[in-house]
Amino acid sequence: MPDPTAIATIGFLASTEHRYDFLLFIIPTLWLVSSSVTLFTIRDPVWWVPLTMCLVGISLAIAKRWGA
Repeated sequence: MPDPTAIATIGFLASTEHRYDFLLFIIPTLWLVSSSVTLFTIRDPVWWVPLTMCLVGISLAIAKRWGA
């Protein structure tokens, strides 16, 4: 189940405060984007879920680092 693992990884990284952990977002983000594209291509109605979870996790990480 790679999609839930990638979503959990992004959630974990969003909760950390290390200096260079933003580099660790690359692999799960690429996985979730490719998963969304694959689901969209096969016309699965929930293609937007992995992409949305990825964007939410990255948005939370950015908000936490900027103190918002």
